[in-house]
Amino acid sequence: MPETNNLNSTIENVSRRELRDLVRTQLQILLEAGDLQGAKAIFLPVQPADIAETIKGLPKAMHTLVFRLLSKDEAIEVYK
Repeated sequence: MPETNNLNSTIENVSRRELRDLVRTQLQILLEAGDLQGAKAIFLPVQPADIAETIKGLPKAMHTLVFRLLSKDEAIEVYK
């Protein structure tokens, strides 16, 4: 059973990383296109910890823009 748990944990970690990478790519495309509503909507199903990881991979110039797209409560959670 421990092997199954390790495999499930590895699959979950890979899936979360792939999801963050996909969200980061889509977010950057939307921001570069000036689609702020689309960029804001992409965060709806994403947890604050994952948003924080996503933002880390963006160019620094986009960090402030993303911060402004988040609600006050989301921003507090993301930037803890």
